[in-house]
Amino acid sequence: MPLGDIETTLLSLMVGFPKINWIFNYQIDQKAFTLDDKSIKDILGVVQLSEPTVIKFLKKYIHEGIESVTEK
Repeated sequence: MPLGDIETTLLSLMVGFPKINWIFNYQIDQKAFTLDDKSIKDILGVVQLSEPTVIKFLKKYIHEGIESVTEK
């Protein structure tokens, strides 16, 4: 079943609702990618998820995480 653009959806949720702790788990068979934005927020400290450099990093991180699960 198609999930749509999950990368953009997750990024939009994280940036749009920063007070919520988002945990995303993507798994196919034995491969899994888990993103818990609390650890990212802890590292960033006062830097917001909406900062352009952070958005760019998150987009790449999410994309690579999903790709690592879907690779054959």
